[in-house]
Amino acid sequence: MAPDPSLRNTLPFNASVDIGLDAPSQISKLVSSHPNLKVYTRASPSFQDLKHIWNLNYQKNDPLAMIRATNSSDFSTVVKFCSESDLPLSIRSGGHDLWGRSVVHDAIILDIRELNQITLSEDKKSVTIGGGTQAGALVDLLDKHGLVTPSTLAGDVGHIGWAFMGGFGPFVNTFGLGVDQIISAKIVTADGVERIASNELLWGIKGAGGAFGVLTEVTFKTYSLPKLLGGMLVFKFDEAPTIVEKLQELVGSGTLPNALSLGTYLAKRGGQPMLNISFSWSSGDFEEGQKWLNKIKSLGMVMMDMVSESKHDCTKYSPD
Repeated sequence: MAPDPSLRNTLPFNASVDIGLDAPSQISKLVSSHPNLKVYTRASPSFQDLKHIWNLNYQKNDPLAMIRATNSSDFSTVVKFCSESDLPLSIRSGGHDLWGRSVVHDAIILDIRELNQITLSEDKKSVTIGGGTQAGALVDLLDKHGLVTPSTLAGDVGHIGWAFMGGFGPFVNTFGLGVDQIISAKIVTADGVERIASNELLWGIKGAGGAFGVLTEVTFKTYSLPKLLGGMLVFKFDEAPTIVEKLQELVGSGTLPNALSLGTYLAKRGGQPMLNISFSWSSGDFEEGQKWLNKIKSLGMVMMDMVSESKHDCTKYSPD
C-alpha cells in the first residue's frame, strides 16, 4: 500500500494541535526558536498519515517528530539542528525505501514532499524539480510538452531518490538510467549550508546519493518523445521460471534494439501472484515495435495485455 497521494500537497499546520502542549524535550529548542516550522509530533492527528510508508513491516516505527519542509531554509535549519544536537535524521519523500529508512524510530524525519516545484527550461532540454517531487507529477508535466525523462513505473515514488539510487525503469536502453540524467543539484550538507554541487560533489551524489546531504533541487535532461508503444504484460505466475529464463536468453543474444526497454516484476493482481513484464518501445517505427511485442508475448501465456500506442504516461502502468 502506498502513502496517501494527497500528502504530496500543502498540509495544514496548527502548532497547538500538531506539536501539542509540550514539544518533546529533544526538539524544544528547535520549536521555540523556529515557530513557523511545521513540526508534527506523535500528538498530532496527522502523525500516522505522515509516517505511512510503502513497506508496512516498518509502519510500527515511531519517529520523534515529522518536520514538513516548505522551503530550502527549513532544510538548512533542521539539518544543522540535528547535526549539532546529535539527533538521528532521515529524509522522506515517496516513502518507498525497502529498508524503512524513510521513517526511522525515535528519529527526526524531514518530510520534503511540499518541495515539489517543477520548472521546464526554455529550450525544453532540461527540467528542474524540488527535492520532494514525485514521479507521477513530473511525468504528467512533461507529457503535456511531448517530453520524457527516464522515470520509475510507480507515480508516487520520489523521483530524485529513485534517480540517485540508480534509476532503473522504462527508456533505460534508449536514454540511460535515471542517474545518467542528472545535470546539476543543490544540496544541504551536514553543516546546514545549501550549496550548488561542484563537479566532484555531483560525481559523488551520482554514486552515493543522499550520503552527502539533503538534495533540495535537481536538474535532469529531457527528451522529445511525442508517442510511445508501452504498457504491461501479465503472465501466469507458474510460468515465471521458464519465461524469465527465455527472457534472459533473449537479452543475452545481443539482438535487442535500443528502442526497447523491458522490466520484470512479481506482483499480485486480484489476490493472485502474477509475472509482469513492462514493455517500452521509444522509436517511431511502431511496426518494428509490434514485432518485438509479439516476440515477448510468445514467451508464455498472456493473462493481460495493457500495451498500447499513446502519448507517454508510464505511471498508468504501475505494477502496484
